[in-house]
Amino acid sequence: MALTLLIILQKYNKKMIGWDEILHKNMPKDIVLQSWRGREAMIKADGTSYAIKTKLGVNLCISKIFKYYNFTKGKNLSNPAEVVGDFYPKIDNARKYDLSIDDTKDFFQALYNYSHIKFRNFFIWSMHGFRKGEIMKLQYEWINWDKKTITIPKECTKARFECEHKLTPLLFNTLDTSRTDGYIFSADHNIYKPLSTTSTNVHFHKAIRKLPYDNLLLHQCRNAITMVAKN
Repeated sequence: MALTLLIILQKYNKKMIGWDEILHKNMPKDIVLQSWRGREAMIKADGTSYAIKTKLGVNLCISKIFKYYNFTKGKNLSNPAEVVGDFYPKIDNARKYDLSIDDTKDFFQALYNYSHIKFRNFFIWSMHGFRKGEIMKLQYEWINWDKKTITIPKECTKARFECEHKLTPLLFNTLDTSRTDGYIFSADHNIYKPLSTTSTNVHFHKAIRKLPYDNLLLHQCRNAITMVAKN
């Protein structure tokens, strides 16, 4: 437990100065959470402040640790991260999707006609509304070949509940029907290792490079589906 939490915080510990130790071992099977100075502590070595997004990331991590500790240990420690979080301004980081129906058609055609078959198939799943992270976790053992469905476990979904999806003919055609295990979209030389986020992003931008639109993301396929359905 302690090792896991320290790994989570490692990148922040290396970058930031001036804040108290958050965790330390008190007994072999227990963890004591120490005080946290809060937003004033999150400064760089030269005294300048870190970006709001970085502070919020640390704040969220600390908050989760306190909540987990209280839940598993039956404690009711005050969570300083919840109070400190109120000082941060709200950030609107939502990507706006303002393509027309015709533009959306061009967007989907560019993904559907991409020359690299593995990533073309990946994009087809995205065009069915699946999140990129969900697609990267998909495994053959989740497929019911008789019903032509795939059931994603709750721990692999953003909503945190089990989801069963019907495999449309397009989705079914992306599958290797001879396989029963491993990732559906695996690394080139290891079926038990998923595709990397970097390679997925690189091929997405290659697929849409001829389109005259800026700042498109693969996740916006979900926005496109909603927009088309609404119209």
